[in-house]
Amino acid sequence: MSTTNHRVTVTARINTADTATAPTAPAPAVYTGTVYTNTAPGSFGGYLHHDPLAVVTGRDGTPLRLVFHASDRVHSHEAAASAVFDVGNYQHADDNGQSWPDDAHPVSTGDVIKVTGPDHWTVHLSVDSTGFSAVPEPATLVNRLTLNAEQAADVAHHLFEEIRSAAQEKASDDFDDYDLMMRINEMAPSDALAALKGANLPSDLTGPIAAALALLTPHFYAPRAGRTPAGDTPLTPAH
Repeated sequence: MSTTNHRVTVTARINTADTATAPTAPAPAVYTGTVYTNTAPGSFGGYLHHDPLAVVTGRDGTPLRLVFHASDRVHSHEAAASAVFDVGNYQHADDNGQSWPDDAHPVSTGDVIKVTGPDHWTVHLSVDSTGFSAVPEPATLVNRLTLNAEQAADVAHHLFEEIRSAAQEKASDDFDDYDLMMRINEMAPSDALAALKGANLPSDLTGPIAAALALLTPHFYAPRAGRTPAGDTPLTPAH
């Protein structure tokens, strides 16, 4: 009798159920804030609807979004706006390490801060002399990089009048200066600035201010071509 050996194959059953993965931690609740600078003349008195606003941008040219994690300090839209205000006045960075751009005006009264909370609600808050006020979504946005000629002329005119007024006060006790002021009051602004700088009236700041005015509105406040104040150089901006 012959014996046949049968190999016995044993198959182990392996449980192929998906390996359990650790739960993903939820993203932290955050508030984001974007600042709109008020470019209207006299905006320091407060924001008015339809005031032209310019969004503050980051280095890449896109709107700067400041980020703050929800915390005991930042727990509401108003608290987030306060945190944005601090960053916008060079006091802190946001929670992503973003600081306020060097070429942006500090956040001040009349500006508007757009805040989006963890609940995805967005609120626009105007910066008041004390605190914030909810306002409608801004309707008039302008390009921050585009100089508004009318606004520049207003600023230049105001600076010029301040310079002339200060010079008048300083010259009142000196006959020669007083005589010069009488003539300056009859001059075109460009020539008046040149004369004030040459006479060092009202101060040695007249030169830098005159250069700034020449940049703002060169057709009115830059010296005429070929004119050089006595004992000084033409009032042209440095390049």
